[in-house]
Amino acid sequence: LVTNGQHPEMLQTLMEQDALPTQLYLSTVAYSRTLHQALTRPRYEDGWQRFLNSVELLNTLGNKARTVMRLTLMKGVNDDVQAFVPLIKTAQPWFVEVKSFIAIGRARQRLGV
Repeated sequence: LVTNGQHPEMLQTLMEQDALPTQLYLSTVAYSRTLHQALTRPRYEDGWQRFLNSVELLNTLGNKARTVMRLTLMKGVNDDVQAFVPLIKTAQPWFVEVKSFIAIGRARQRLGV
């Protein structure tokens, strides 16, 4: 299961119903509220807080599910990997996956690349 962390209540429900997947990915492009707002254009005003709540929930899963924090990096935008360390330390995922983003098409205009 892959989530962007915008519905921590659903993760909580999966935990309560003992219905967690074998592996749970929490995917992000941001290490700060400002960056989160700029890059993800969240549906919810409290999108950053929702993401942080999901990060904290990841930490509580222990051995109930393999957890992965997926970081999508963009050169010159959010490529300061050290800035993600506090989130990773909070989440305590089994794995950290780092991937890159290449802006093509409309994404280039939206991101001003």
